[in-house]
Amino acid sequence: MMINREIKQAVLRLADQFPVIAVTGPRQSGKTTMVKAFFPKKQYISFDDKSMRDFAMANPRDFVRAFPQGAIFDEAQKVPLIFEALKAAVDQGDYEPGKFVLTGSSQFHLRKNMTESMAGRGAFIRLLPFSVRELQDGNRLPEN
Repeated sequence: MMINREIKQAVLRLADQFPVIAVTGPRQSGKTTMVKAFFPKKQYISFDDKSMRDFAMANPRDFVRAFPQGAIFDEAQKVPLIFEALKAAVDQGDYEPGKFVLTGSSQFHLRKNMTESMAGRGAFIRLLPFSVRELQDGNRLPEN
């Protein structure tokens, strides 16, 4: 059972406004699990997969074009050139809020790359580990 995240409404609201949403936060905070649950119809691509990462780095524009309905790009900071390709895709196509969802553990690199190339096209949201309230609501808070 997935624990309900308090941040859900903020993520969905931003996805209704911006074509690119970036979810950052510390490792193991639930970024991937959360975006897969919130956007179940989006294709999921992990750049932890070396072959996928190499394919994206070889030709980022064609890689992004391969997902006309959008996608989730997990660990996006591992393919820095993807941000320019996303910018081009957003600028050349119809403005589609929530089309691409990015995740990244390395907040500094993700924010730096996205800020430089995605100004006005994307929104950031930081996911922290579970709050006490979320754990209580999910009946997962230890007794002690």
